[in-house]
Amino acid sequence: MLEFIKSVMNHRIEQIHKSAETTKKKETCTSKNTDAFIVSEKYQEIQNILGEINLLYEKSKIPKKVKKMMNQLEVKMNNLFENFVIASEIKCDDILVLTMAHINLGRIYLFKEGNLTVAKDYLINCLALLEGKEQHYKFILTAIYAHIYLHEIWKKLQQLDNCSLQNYSLLDKALELYLNYTKEDDYPDPLNVHLFLPNKENSKINLIKCHILTLTYMEELYCFQPTNMHKFVIYIHNLLNEQLKTIKDSTENHMFIYWAEASADLSIYFLYSNRLMEAKIHIAAAEYMTMIYYTLILTDPDVAKSQEKIDSYSIVDIFINQLWAMYGIMLLRSSKERLLQHESNNSCEANNIESKSHSKSEKEIMKPLTFVELEKRLKNIIRYHITDTYVSNLDDVKIIFQNVLKWLNEIYMYFNKRNQFIPQVQVVLCTSKAYKYYAYFEGSKSKQINVIKQQIEILEGVTSTIASKYTTVPEYHYFKKLNFELAVTYSTLLDLMSEELDEIEEITDETRIEMKQLVTNVIQEFNLFTNLS
Repeated sequence: MLEFIKSVMNHRIEQIHKSAETTKKKETCTSKNTDAFIVSEKYQEIQNILGEINLLYEKSKIPKKVKKMMNQLEVKMNNLFENFVIASEIKCDDILVLTMAHINLGRIYLFKEGNLTVAKDYLINCLALLEGKEQHYKFILTAIYAHIYLHEIWKKLQQLDNCSLQNYSLLDKALELYLNYTKEDDYPDPLNVHLFLPNKENSKINLIKCHILTLTYMEELYCFQPTNMHKFVIYIHNLLNEQLKTIKDSTENHMFIYWAEASADLSIYFLYSNRLMEAKIHIAAAEYMTMIYYTLILTDPDVAKSQEKIDSYSIVDIFINQLWAMYGIMLLRSSKERLLQHESNNSCEANNIESKSHSKSEKEIMKPLTFVELEKRLKNIIRYHITDTYVSNLDDVKIIFQNVLKWLNEIYMYFNKRNQFIPQVQVVLCTSKAYKYYAYFEGSKSKQINVIKQQIEILEGVTSTIASKYTTVPEYHYFKKLNFELAVTYSTLLDLMSEELDEIEEITDETRIEMKQLVTNVIQEFNLFTNLS
């Protein structure tokens, strides 16, 4: 997805370059940045000290006097901030200097000194100074960077895989600020904040680079917890739709594979959110674009580049196959949950149907995201015709289940040829889930037991085959997951057999032995899971 984002943004930067050349404007001096500062004396003093401190830090020269200068600066800034809180009128440029001082000290304490607490305090004060002024051309860059830096602090304090909603809201706000500022084509050139942006580029280019940084952080969060990234998903989907208008005329073949990868990535959000119709559309659209890309690279006269492109195609293609398998599994799971709800006499809404109780923001999130431009073309994708509604008929369930197994087998063979341990284990775990959900739809207990036994057979076979193949700690931990999956599956079989015993008048010795072995297997696999470290 990141390659798609960067490619689109780099195109925007090229357009700004061309526009600047056409109008014969110097990129280093746009009209807005030539506005003279009208700064009060006490604020000018802060600006001068800060400029000197930044210069010394940039040159990696940090003499003792810098610490003294920092202390002097902080005292003056704190006094002026207190004055700002109680004052009724402070000139715009004075506030600008104070906000730049706060974000610069926040940046220094974050990246140079590593004092996250002090950095956070300065950045929070910076946002307080900016309140109500974020969309002004003099403050927009500072406002976005303040949110980005605060996100960086929260990330370091909490670790990326344990992020709170604070991280998401900070980046959502940074995205919102950019979108609101640039919603008109002729948005004003923002002020370049030279004190923490040492380059002399066009300020609109700096704004886009700042936006790329926001999206990079958002994409990073998306990889960990996609379900919380509503605004990011909507934005990337809109970018994909926007690119559909020009991609067919593009001379850059790589845009097709970048587009496909981004669309495929977005489908994960829809799968986890149980929005199957949109998930299917995004996966099918990704497959359609990879087909175009493959056709283009086959006609590429450059053999060396062609091989590199084929490798890129193969990676995205296998990812799309994984998503189709995941889609099928999620469809089976959702259908099972729906039937369970009906059995409990609970109402169940269909996919993508809005509840009347949704707030306005929730309705925006739930609004179906589709590709109108591709509707007719997607009908040529065979897998696009898989249902996106709940299934209850056993024949329909079998078709989905068999397709999932076929796709997972192809994926397993792909990773097996490349000796990729973790992806192989992931495929086996997915296969196990497919059996688990499918078993529910078999009418009788005896048939469910047969399905679970097949599931166990697969897990046992793989576990014994790869037991000595892991070589790294992450691979070791994935092997533990197989032990856990086997333990749970043995337990499920034991539970089903226990229920079946209620319907049998006499328990045979064979059944007793089988159940005793199951108990042993459950204990053994749980022990293996807990003992591996």
